Amino acid sequence: MSLRQWLTTGKLKTTAPTVPGLPDPGDCTEPREAAAFQAANDAVETIVTSTTDSLLSTPRKRKRGEYNNLDEEQRAKIGRLAVEDGVARATRRFMTNSGIKVSESTVRSIRDRYLRARKASGDSHLAALPRSPRGNTLMLGSLDSEVQNWIRQVRLNGGVINLRIVMAGAEAIVTKFDRKKLARFGGHIEITKHLARSIMRRMGFVKRKGTKAVKTLPSDFDDIKCEFVKKVNNVVSEYSVPDSLIINWDQTGCQLVPRGE
Repeated sequence: MSLRQWLTTGKLKTTAPTVPGLPDPGDCTEPREAAAFQAANDAVETIVTSTTDSLLSTPRKRKRGEYNNLDEEQRAKIGRLAVEDGVARATRRFMTNSGIKVSESTVRSIRDRYLRARKASGDSHLAALPRSPRGNTLMLGSLDSEVQNWIRQVRLNGGVINLRIVMAGAEAIVTKFDRKKLARFGGHIEITKHLARSIMRRMGFVKRKGTKAVKTLPSDFDDIKCEFVKKVNNVVSEYSVPDSLIINWDQTGCQLVPRGE
């Protein structure tokens, strides 16, 4: 039995790609190149097909509902109803009267907040119930606003604002008014780059780099260039300056403040 029956002869069978952007093996002139293109196309099409099938078979994530923005008067009303009638009944009464959908867990948390606020104020009938403060407390406390005020003044005066400048100013202000809070005096505050970034981020300050706008030439650039060349020529002619002594140089910025990164 001959082995020729197991060998594939004839022209390589190719198919046009179904994925946009893939090369067509039928346009290849060399059999090896066509075989390589066909194998690569088949692999890519398999990946694309499997990815599409997985996306179609994966159920879409349910869109969350919208938040109910309850004002202070509504929160006080919900808390008062929950204290007087209970959470479940207060929830039904409030949704029926206002048309706003709230959950029992929300009503329960508002009731607890209402009881704490009523105990703290000594008033048994609160007309408004403000929200609890959100987010972490500021590390610098009340001094944070003073640091921000100083940074704004530096910026208004044309000064440079970077991490090292903010760190130096913050440490100086804390040292001036409440040094015992600093770590080197036994406190809990350590002025770091992370703190400086936090202050600048909350103030809306970002690091900026030079853009192409500074490279825009003025409208009368040709006139300015001609006037400059004319002045140079006049000086050269008047004092007989040789070409070897005509030197051109540019300005170099001097670092006046410490810079980071």
